[in-house]
Amino acid sequence: MWPAGLLLIYLRRRPLRLGIVWIGSALLTAVIYFVGFDFNVTQSSSHDPAAMLSFFVRVVGDILGQNQPGVMVTLFGSVLVVTAIWVLARFAISGRTSTGGRPFALSLLLFGLLFSALTALGRSGLGAFGFDIENRYTVFAIFVLVGLYLSVLDPPVASELRSSKHDTPPPTGMARRQWQIVSDSLFPLARVIVGVGIVLTVLIGSVNGRTQAREIHQNRLYLGKVTVRASQYPDTIVNNLDWLEHPQSIRSRITIARDHHLSLFGTADGQRYLSEKPLNLYSTPLRASVTLPRNGSTLHGKQILDVGISDQFDVKTVDYILSGPGRQGVPLAIGHRSNYGWIGGWNTSTVPNGTYTIVARVSDSGGRSIMTIPVEVRVEN
Repeated sequence: MWPAGLLLIYLRRRPLRLGIVWIGSALLTAVIYFVGFDFNVTQSSSHDPAAMLSFFVRVVGDILGQNQPGVMVTLFGSVLVVTAIWVLARFAISGRTSTGGRPFALSLLLFGLLFSALTALGRSGLGAFGFDIENRYTVFAIFVLVGLYLSVLDPPVASELRSSKHDTPPPTGMARRQWQIVSDSLFPLARVIVGVGIVLTVLIGSVNGRTQAREIHQNRLYLGKVTVRASQYPDTIVNNLDWLEHPQSIRSRITIARDHHLSLFGTADGQRYLSEKPLNLYSTPLRASVTLPRNGSTLHGKQILDVGISDQFDVKTVDYILSGPGRQGVPLAIGHRSNYGWIGGWNTSTVPNGTYTIVARVSDSGGRSIMTIPVEVRVEN
């Protein structure tokens, strides 16, 4: 927020002392914030610049609301980022805009870009699981599109194509005429990009939003039924209420809520769930698939293994099994339940180079067990 506010002060041509006070307040706030901060904790950001850049554009582009952002979101975000950088360069650097609503729009634009960049810096290390872009980021990342929309509403006036005495001198002669021609030709293109972006966001974003809202609603109904009978269900079911908490801790808090008629127990829904039949945990087929590594991929060094499960609420164990040159059905790793599936690890240097298949054996608390479709990989260390 501080850089975005400083940009607004600069564009509005406020007194220098206001800018100095603003910067001083920002520095003081940062010092207070970081007092006692532990800089030695495990970092979740990626050290790969390409991975961080990919995460950054996907945060900007995921205002479309896709569960697992793919190529379309990456392309959409890239176009918005490039357009945003051009708009900032055009109206905040080359020819400072000081009138109308555009300065505020540029500040919103800068805020959205900085938020997305800092999010990528801190969260890109989780990208391997495919669930890295969270929908709560949309609330802030959408300011990139909002800022673009407000910035290109009005055509640039003549004064915005000429720098004032306070700004960097514009190109002169032929260079200046070329600059004006290029600027004027790119402005309609920016409008088209923003218009298409709004249409895509409204249409695709609305569909995705309604779909996810429906899924969340159904999940909450399921969790309500689990809550009222938490003492009757296995830990794997109860843990779904709060995957960061131990099941016994969850049950203790539910007991307090029940005794004091809090939350769900203070509504008619609590009584209704109790009057219904308990959940049949085994009413749907158990389905699973290996999601990491990808089928046909080439691997080296340490690798993450992951299994996605259609109904993981009562899954008890996941075992990874390897077959290949000189190996047939050899235990490879044990999956551990996480928010990203059942995660395992494999150091490929422990096997000779060659082609291998990986399957996972998934078992639930009802005694059911299935084998996933084999995933073929090539090891090249």
